[in-house]
Amino acid sequence: MGKLKDCKVCVGCGNCKKTAFYAPFPSFLIKADKKDPYTVFLEASNEDFDDQGESVLKKALEDEAESYLRKGIISWDHLHKITGDPEFIIGEPQDVQFKKDTTFVKGRLYKDVPKANGIVSLLKSGCTRLGASIGGYVREKKELGKALASVIKLIWDETAITYKPVNNRTRGKVSLIPIGAFAKALAAGSGVDTASFTGGRAMSPESLQGSAVKVDDLMGEFAWRLQQGDIKTEEDLSDFLEYHNVPFLQGNLKKVLIGKYN
Repeated sequence: MGKLKDCKVCVGCGNCKKTAFYAPFPSFLIKADKKDPYTVFLEASNEDFDDQGESVLKKALEDEAESYLRKGIISWDHLHKITGDPEFIIGEPQDVQFKKDTTFVKGRLYKDVPKANGIVSLLKSGCTRLGASIGGYVREKKELGKALASVIKLIWDETAITYKPVNNRTRGKVSLIPIGAFAKALAAGSGVDTASFTGGRAMSPESLQGSAVKVDDLMGEFAWRLQQGDIKTEEDLSDFLEYHNVPFLQGNLKKVLIGKYN
């Protein structure tokens, strides 16, 4: 977590009145959403210590969530603060969800901003190198000894998408399909309990017989698309499974489709 001078441009002097922070988020599979590629889902933060020995408590982010949703932005690599250039402001948050020690952010990227379009292109191309980082100013920090500290109060004003997250565990956790708490909420809303899928329960949580798609990710997107009405027929289902290279799930998921529309 770096420090900014109390001026317009960061020079890394460490003499600012407020302590700026850039904190990490964990990692998730990236898959392009053919329907709405400008909606992104970020696994934004956890309470792990980053490479600089600091962590941000989820409670600190919960306390700031309302303010962040009203005034916060999504940036590219925090560069709008460092350069003072608004071209690095690429979107804004739409929702924040919390589960255990993890913070999830749903955001909307701006279609007419070149750098936002660049990120969409990377995600649609299958990029797995992008991560996320929360940004703002530390208000209170608890020293834990041996160069470790936890941020317990902060001003949260941005979430950055970056190719160099402070914590490598955050790499790959920028997605165009619902993840984490969002996927679970959508699944519940559509009446689909992903845990009841015998095919999914029988497979490894890491992959689907050679496919790069994780079970939880696939089931979350399937439930979401059912709710959105994107999958209504067996042909729609076949297209969805072919797209994810898992056509062998047709039999299992066909039962769910029939249950919803018949």
